[in-house]
Amino acid sequence: MTSIPNLSVFGQLVTFTATVAAVPPGAGIPTGTVTFASAGGPTLTGTLNASGQASVTTNALTVGSHLVTATYNGDTNFTGSSATLTQVVNSSFVNTSLTATPATIRVRFSGQLFIPTLSATLVNMATSAGIPGQTITFIANPLTGPVTLGTAVTDASGIATLRVPNKMITCIS
Repeated sequence: MTSIPNLSVFGQLVTFTATVAAVPPGAGIPTGTVTFASAGGPTLTGTLNASGQASVTTNALTVGSHLVTATYNGDTNFTGSSATLTQVVNSSFVNTSLTATPATIRVRFSGQLFIPTLSATLVNMATSAGIPGQTITFIANPLTGPVTLGTAVTDASGIATLRVPNKMITCIS
């Protein structure tokens, strides 16, 4: 059983995956469902795929440490089994780093901002792992005051990309 990400923050999507396989000398691929449950959290059911994996996703975990149990419910050829893991949910990210590229945006003489493709990488500094599923807001700070350029969600590597192709935003004073 795995969870991604594990260390998460309140409200963040977490995906739990259980892999069910025959114990040698047995053979075959188990079928059926896996129930994922934790005290104070939701109880969710996933169906095994052709690889013997079942996944569920939730953002309903409360702040704290959760013992999550995945229970394979068995089928006509395989008996049930279970596995557990601890999912830690923080109230906010600690020890993170956010790096934007490019760090500067050109302002034209007309007062318009030329906006290239922007990206930002959010990482957990303790593990150097990217933090997925977080919304990053890109803001320019010209002399006339902050201008929100847009938002993007970090991918599995913790990278958020904002593409503003062939557009210019005029700064209003």
